Amino acid sequence: MLVRLRPQNDLLPARARYDGLTYNIGQQHVTSRIPLWYTLADVVGSVLRTGRVPDIVAAVELVPGEERVTTQHIALFGRAAYTIDLAQDDLFTRVIDLRTEIKATMKQAKAAGNEAEAARLDGLQQALKLLANSTAYGVLVEVNEKAYSGRALPIDVYALDTRRRYGNLVEQPGPYFAGAVGTFIPAAGRLLLALAERLAADRGLTYAMCDTDSMFFTRPDGMGQETFRAHCQAIAAWFTELSPYTGKPPIFEYEADVNDWEGAPAPLYFVGISAKRYALFNKLPGGSYRLRKFSSHGLGLWGRRTGFVRPSHIPAPWTDVEELGGPEWVYSLWYDAIRALETGRLPNGQPLPRDLTTGAPQYRVPLDEWLAAPAYYQLTISTWELWQRFQDVPGMRPGNFLTVLPAVHPSVVVGSGLLDEEGEDVEDDSLAWQLLHDGSALYTGYCDTVVDVHAAHQAGQLRRVGDDQRLSPEVPLTTMADMLQGYFTHAEAKAANSQGVGLLARRHITVERVVAIGKESNRLALMAAEETFGTVGGHEMGAPRVSGKRWRLSSPKTWLTCWLQRVCRGRRSTTCAKARPRRPRRHWRRCRRGCGYWTLTTRRTSSAGGRRSRQNSWQIRWVAICSEHRSYGRVKPNGKLRSGRNLWHG
Repeated sequence: MLVRLRPQNDLLPARARYDGLTYNIGQQHVTSRIPLWYTLADVVGSVLRTGRVPDIVAAVELVPGEERVTTQHIALFGRAAYTIDLAQDDLFTRVIDLRTEIKATMKQAKAAGNEAEAARLDGLQQALKLLANSTAYGVLVEVNEKAYSGRALPIDVYALDTRRRYGNLVEQPGPYFAGAVGTFIPAAGRLLLALAERLAADRGLTYAMCDTDSMFFTRPDGMGQETFRAHCQAIAAWFTELSPYTGKPPIFEYEADVNDWEGAPAPLYFVGISAKRYALFNKLPGGSYRLRKFSSHGLGLWGRRTGFVRPSHIPAPWTDVEELGGPEWVYSLWYDAIRALETGRLPNGQPLPRDLTTGAPQYRVPLDEWLAAPAYYQLTISTWELWQRFQDVPGMRPGNFLTVLPAVHPSVVVGSGLLDEEGEDVEDDSLAWQLLHDGSALYTGYCDTVVDVHAAHQAGQLRRVGDDQRLSPEVPLTTMADMLQGYFTHAEAKAANSQGVGLLARRHITVERVVAIGKESNRLALMAAEETFGTVGGHEMGAPRVSGKRWRLSSPKTWLTCWLQRVCRGRRSTTCAKARPRRPRRHWRRCRRGCGYWTLTTRRTSSAGGRRSRQNSWQIRWVAICSEHRSYGRVKPNGKLRSGRNLWHG
């Protein structure tokens, strides 16, 4: 059932640009005069946690029709033992039952030392996992994007209402698309977490974090270990009766491989930086730690380099490090961070600095030989658009790898000697000017090692994604240390106090308008760019697509594209401003916060069609190229500040 309601401080999922850059979803206290559509599961989850029934305006129930579809028996992997009869079986539950059986057999093979058989069974259970996810949810919300060249096309957009828009990117539903039904799958998952939250609150518990299908409960002060474990087991047991699978296996399962050690419960500690960025560990005698699980969120692009040597002061992982959460260099980062947070001392013995306002620890990744190397990752030429974009790279073929490097970091430019001391003699076409305003990633052909990257750099083979210009060998490359300096101070934008310490509260938000954002998969790369301080070209990074040329201003953190619309001969069309920007006016000064970096203020005015008018003129003002205090603002034609956002903090 779908429900339309006017929320008044109700606890509901809300997707918004919490950080001002990318869309994300979070459970927030939502208030809106605009009636919003939610699933009944989300409404029930709100009632469970707030005790209030929202103001419901309308409800729509989806009921099955009388038409019957003829089905056939399916023998997965060509084996009769893996047969599914859709006339009797529920596809999803049957696939999960088969996966459970295979995983149990896989564990037996591992215990018997038959690694080859265990690997084969692991492949089967992974295939069944993908099959369950795609058939139970993926095909129901499948939307394929198709880009058209030429003039902007009229497009009917179906969201809260139906509107006519113009563009070149059309979303076409897949053959089994059923959007309304597909929304119930994630909503049911949110309801299960809401139930767990309510059951925990009834027992005096709270949680440190929760993910798509898990929740980490915390023991309050004054509650004994045995009482705490009994409460957790009671919460998990409550869900067992809801299990739709054969034999009623638990669907909210106690993770013994994380909570226990040598068959007995062991005190488990949690450190969290932001959503999906956390670690679980045990404290050991002698001041050491045993990492039980850690997150590699935001580090996946850089994770597969070889040659890392673990520092001598960090103990070896107690098991396969990949099973703990990622490569060994990420394990070492977390170990040093945990020790610094627990002892209040950095790896070099200096006191751990803290924010003077919030008291939050300001831990920075220590510099070593591994992190001093250039940051890079491999991009697979897996789409026609990528092939068209990079086919001129020597040796490039569809399916090959492209080596991508992040944008040159502003601190690298400032500290490279490319700017003079006073900063007044920098020309618009100088190398420093271009780097400070470009924000574009670099690319070259496939590089297997750091040595290959250095060789390509010295040979002048690195090009900027934005305009394919070669990067001069005199410009230092952005290193892994540059990329990771803010990893352990990353703010949780979805929290009421993003820089807070301890348990963070949910936001109270008021909905002013609803925006249809379309398909999200093409924005995943943009999220990766935010994590890695780089962008990977054009449409793949979520940039709008229109006919004709594009006038673009770039910052080191993100792109700001100025689109102008005009009415021509009674027909509405989308046009971009002609590439006739005025020469920017520059002013350099020291950062006001005393960090020692230069701050640059510029102003550019674009004109549409070569004719200047108040309606078609925009001014863009970029402020602060300081790596720790960067912001930007968009200025109206009359010069008043329209909006401003903090793009980088600490």
